Amino acid sequence: MNRTQQTGSTTAATSDNPKALLLGDRIHLVLTMISHTSAGDMLSIMAESGLTMPQIVTLHVLRRAGSYTVSAIAERLRLSKAATSHLIEQLVVKGFVTRIEDSVDRR
Repeated sequence: MNRTQQTGSTTAATSDNPKALLLGDRIHLVLTMISHTSAGDMLSIMAESGLTMPQIVTLHVLRRAGSYTVSAIAERLRLSKAATSHLIEQLVVKGFVTRIEDSVDRR
């Protein structure tokens, strides 16, 4: 049986059905996880690596999913293809990712 309880303006599902989590609950979960890492720590990581937050998020997406097309990354990050291509190029220049040309699609 899946029970829910009201928490503010969102409904939290019990852990027996994690797919039932609503967007508000997912946002709360992410913000809770982020709060465990202080802003100072994140700024330190960014300064040491020379990466921006969008670059860090892109690396995280690539690490979890492996190889992606620019279009797929753009869709995942909800950015334009042009902005994503520029973001990827910055990561290539910094040596964090490698671009592999598609021998069939030479655009």
